[in-house]
Amino acid sequence: MIMATLNSLFYFSILFFSISINARTLSPNLLISTNPAFKNYTHVCHSSRFQELGLSINEFLYCDSSISYDIRVKDLIDRMTLEEKVQQIGDTALGVDRLGLPKYEWWSEALHGVSNVGQGGSSATFFGGDVPGATSFPTVIVTAASFNESLWKKIGQAVSTEARAMHNAGQAGLTFWSPNINVVRDPRWGRALETPGEDPFVVGRYAANYVRGLQDVEGTENTTDLNSRPLKVAACCKHYAAYDVDNWIGVDRYHFNSRVTEQDMKETFLRPFEMCVKEGDVTSVMCSYNRINGIPACADPKLLKDTIRGEWDLHGYIVSDCDSIEVMLDDQKWLHDEPEDAVSQALKAGYPHFKSLGKNHICSDEHIELATEAAKQGIVLLKNDNQNLPLNSAKIKTIAVVGPHANATKVMIGNYAGVPCKYTTPVDGFALYGEVKYEMGCEDVSCKNESLIFPAMKVAKEADATIILVGLDLSVEAESLDRVNLLLPGYQTQLINQVATVSKGPVILVVMSAGGVDISFAKDNPDINAILWAGYPGEEGGRAIADIIFGKYNPGGRLPLTWYEADYVDMLPMTSMPLRPVDNLGYPGRTYKFFNGSTVYPFGYGLSYTQFTYKLVSSKRSIHIKLDKFQHCRNMNYIDGAYKPPCPAILIDDIKCNKDFKFEVQVENTGTMDGSEVVMVYKVPPKGILAAPIKDLIAFERVFVRAGRDHHPLPFSTTVFRHHHLPPTTTCHHHPLTATTTHLPPTRQPTTHSPPPPICHPPATTIHRPPPPLTTHLPPPSTTPHHQPPATTTRHPLATTTTTRSLPPTTRHRHPPNRHHHHPSPTRHHLPLPTIRHHPPSATHLTPLATTHHPPPSPTHPPSLPATTRHPLPTCHHHHHHHHPLASTHHPPPSPTHPLPPPAIHHPPATTAHHPPPPLPTRYHPPPSPTHPPPPPSRPHPPPPATHHPLSLLSTTVFRCHLPPLAISHSFLYF
Repeated sequence: MIMATLNSLFYFSILFFSISINARTLSPNLLISTNPAFKNYTHVCHSSRFQELGLSINEFLYCDSSISYDIRVKDLIDRMTLEEKVQQIGDTALGVDRLGLPKYEWWSEALHGVSNVGQGGSSATFFGGDVPGATSFPTVIVTAASFNESLWKKIGQAVSTEARAMHNAGQAGLTFWSPNINVVRDPRWGRALETPGEDPFVVGRYAANYVRGLQDVEGTENTTDLNSRPLKVAACCKHYAAYDVDNWIGVDRYHFNSRVTEQDMKETFLRPFEMCVKEGDVTSVMCSYNRINGIPACADPKLLKDTIRGEWDLHGYIVSDCDSIEVMLDDQKWLHDEPEDAVSQALKAGYPHFKSLGKNHICSDEHIELATEAAKQGIVLLKNDNQNLPLNSAKIKTIAVVGPHANATKVMIGNYAGVPCKYTTPVDGFALYGEVKYEMGCEDVSCKNESLIFPAMKVAKEADATIILVGLDLSVEAESLDRVNLLLPGYQTQLINQVATVSKGPVILVVMSAGGVDISFAKDNPDINAILWAGYPGEEGGRAIADIIFGKYNPGGRLPLTWYEADYVDMLPMTSMPLRPVDNLGYPGRTYKFFNGSTVYPFGYGLSYTQFTYKLVSSKRSIHIKLDKFQHCRNMNYIDGAYKPPCPAILIDDIKCNKDFKFEVQVENTGTMDGSEVVMVYKVPPKGILAAPIKDLIAFERVFVRAGRDHHPLPFSTTVFRHHHLPPTTTCHHHPLTATTTHLPPTRQPTTHSPPPPICHPPATTIHRPPPPLTTHLPPPSTTPHHQPPATTTRHPLATTTTTRSLPPTTRHRHPPNRHHHHPSPTRHHLPLPTIRHHPPSATHLTPLATTHHPPPSPTHPPSLPATTRHPLPTCHHHHHHHHPLASTHHPPPSPTHPLPPPAIHHPPATTAHHPPPPLPTRYHPPPSPTHPPPPPSRPHPPPPATHHPLSLLSTTVFRCHLPPLAISHSFLYF
């Protein structure tokens, strides 16, 4: 078995040269020869090259291009000794001179630009000579905040162009171990800057677009035979899977065992990788160090052979993370014969297109402008009291620029970076708009010396405006370094408050970080007029920040992460993997999908300098769209005589489980400044589906709209059960339950449907938490336990008047059908629902999941994920509901074994307050850190600001799918 495994691993190195290199330029550093006078040949199997090596090319069948790849590969493998094979299976393949096989360095990185990570060691990439540097784009978390798929692909194209040019100069390989597409489950994770955030769908769409940008050869993007598609460079999606603990209070990634439920694994941790393979056609997947439920990720045949190769049909190879080869050799049984064919097919074609790329294609003006544009699109406006921004350069003549990041250089490019073309610091950027008075305020982000605060206060007293730049850096959050709290380090908070108190003009706070920071003190401080999150914005970050603050660019980014309050990390350890709340331990949920408590800023939040409105233009199927009072009703241009609901609405009339649901939205810029808007569409579960997400992003689109103009309608499409992992054997049954009506189109009379046949009982393997105890009333929001979903819910809106900026509309990439996206929501509010028409309980079993009996929890068996009795045949039921604000739903009498959830108490929207989460029964307290002060004491939470979320799509169709083992179903959509 070891020999078979070595043979398979060896193919990774061999195939790259014996097959692919025939069509590309070789660089001198890739060849090892005993002949001192070797030359730079165009391919490995060059007759003159073999002559210089003292070999006859006719003796080597693997160089005969007229025969099949399989035969050529076998010929080369059969000639190798065991020792020679072992020498090829690391990231440095040593080559075999006697067989004409050159050396190759597999390790190159291109996370957000060509990186020199590993330079001087085993990396194939190095800077110097003709290539002193390469364009350093913003870190991934920043470009993800743009929510612009065309931008993600365009960055990938620019990076691969520079990579190919460096390869032609002999200073880079062609296999790049990027991108990192792990979902940010916990805000403390040190590698959040490398990833696209917490939503698995956004992460997956980023992966597919960035990989396509790296790999695609122009003109061959739509090649139907994936085995013959040529590659520009080879990308790698990492780290597979359930990896997001690096080094937290003595627990490191090399020894961590991720205990993950099958549902979380499929819905969250595997989904981005599935999209990367299926939609991005990535060449490689890298498995991670950690174990998953006791099995090393690089040794799990179910995850590797069955899933990646089998279910997803990877056209490429699987590679272990650095120094994990022992795990692969000792434990993995997945590398039999399949990889050889996959690699040969994936790498056999396509490198002659880029021989002309050279040093002029690196750090080009076009790429530097793209880096600037990417930073601008990703920067998020978090606060703008009284429209203090943008600043007027005609009135602001002197600018105080203070803080540890005021003159940032290397911190702006984060990790896995190369040598940038140049830096434009914040001081440089603001110098273009006025006279800059610069003071550090802190020597670095640790900010241990408070004496430096006073010079910063002095310049703030004299300047017309003050910019404070604070945050984190790689000394706080990085690979192998997780955070222990969510606070600004050292005296940074004191610096901000004291400078803001004495400043003569408006005060703008800029935060550089990857993960969220609890800056509630600044959010609530009236002396701080505006707040921007800039992440780590790349080499041109200073220019991007200044252009936004002075109005040359209208911000439109949205947060790709939830910003939790500081005490969130006291509620649960980082090593607790479940995403859903763990009630018996008092652990809250994770990410916007399952955390229902108070936040500093929710996922998807972001403001603009202008205002936008949405209008539903068309719908291929009638759909109920409800704009609740929290999200501001918008006029929908009803036809005269049509019924006008309190808020514009269209009702889903007839849609089956396997049908697409399509609609179009028109975006209008009603303000006075051009800007971009991110349209985000979510689906929300019907009430009674336990452990379902609070909401789930299913589509997003970034559009640029001129002031006072409309954008052409944006088409959206979603399949009812898409991405909910229906087994192939699942069958769908359509059961209309009640009357339907249609709003928006011309007046239509209600149509009544007969009652459906009885619905079978719920599936057994439904994954959910037990229902709350039976009560006679629903407590107000301030005391609602995290685990108990209110009977009637709507989502809190996100950013007020958010906009979005994209690349020019002609280059904007539109979603193909069936894209799924999600949105944040800090808390649930109780609102009236539309009409409900009732059928006898015998005909409509509407609460099977909510009434499932669960035994009481025991100390040794927490009840977080029980299962019901498996149904013999998976079926999907489709129910229509019509709701009325004043109607009371009929419930059959409760039984001792099947208590019903409590009825909803509708609180008037005008008086609904934003309450903090209730005290939890058990709270996790990490040990104190001498370098990180404890979080500040609790404070009252002000009501959330009115935010912009124009359309709330509230479908009245309830889908119940009886699936083994997953039965999370959804029916509500909203913007």
